[in-house]
Parts: sequence; structure tokens; C-alpha cells
Amino acid sequence: LIDLVSTDSGNRAANKNYVDSVAQGLDVHAACKIRAQSNVNVASPGATLDGISMSSGDRVLMDLQTTVTEDGIWIWNGAASAMTRAADLPLGLSAAGAFVFIQQGTDDGKGFVCTNDVPNDIVGTHGLTFSQFSGAGTFIAGNGMVLVGNTFHFSTSGTYTVGDMFYASAASGSA
Repeated sequence: LIDLVSTDSGNRAANKNYVDSVAQGLDVHAACKIRAQSNVNVASPGATLDGISMSSGDRVLMDLQTTVTEDGIWIWNGAASAMTRAADLPLGLSAAGAFVFIQQGTDDGKGFVCTNDVPNDIVGTHGLTFSQFSGAGTFIAGNGMVLVGNTFHFSTSGTYTVGDMFYASAASGSA
């Protein structure tokens, strides 16, 4: 069988992505445009979040709220309009295993999963912890290194410190 749609019934065939997500214990949700990098005023969120211009209906993962019961997936309704909870992760729902992919901003290309355990995972009741589960851009080049795509290159010129060690080199190029 090829080109199966996502299943919504117990008597339909399931595609591989659905089976893989269930096998991993994930509850896959629609992607969010951004993941907020700090507290967002849900009553009046402003026109940009994480440096990205927002449009009505954009989904936002918020897991760094000062009021932790505001953690979860929200819908942006306008710069001066109150945000609303996403219909697929509403108040009172268990969020354990909720997985969401981020499309833009600082966390572009990364997936996050709610790591709260049942019964401490109720939207609007508990603070929700979303941890990075997958994604591009997972690696960061340290001192003396350059990351190009998925390949690290070591710099052979310049000076840098790694831990308590100081390095200096006059050579040029990369290894």
C-alpha cells in the first residue's frame, strides 16, 4: 500500500509515519510556526515572536511562561488580541508525549516533546516541559571548529581555548 493518509478510524490502514509516532510514544500535533524563547503576554502578544512576524492563526509553542500553567500550544490572533489555546491541546488534556515540529525562528527545524509524566501533565494545571527530541541544527561548533552542514572542520589557524587549555597555531586552512 502506498500514499495512505493519516488514519482517523480503527478500521483503516495506517501510514508509516503514524505507526512510527505511536511506536515511539509520541502524540504528534500540527507544526508550530515558532517556539517562544521567553515569556509571552497571552493577552497582547505583539506583532513578532522570536523575531518572526506573526499572522492570524499561527501556532506557537510556549513552554517558558512565567505562569507555568500557560505552557502549551497557542494560536496567535493578532498583536493586541488575546491568544487562544490550540484545539488539539486544550485545557484539561493530558500532554505527556505531545510532539510538535517548529517551522521558523530560533528552533526552526527542531521537534519538541512534552516530557511530563502522567498525571502531572494536564494542560492549564501543570507546568509543561518540552524537550528537544529531533531536529536539524542540533550541533554547534565550538572554539577552533567550523560546522558546515553535518561536517565539523577543525581550524588550524588562530588561537582558542578549550576548557583550561590554550591553543595557538600559525598554519592556515582546515583539516
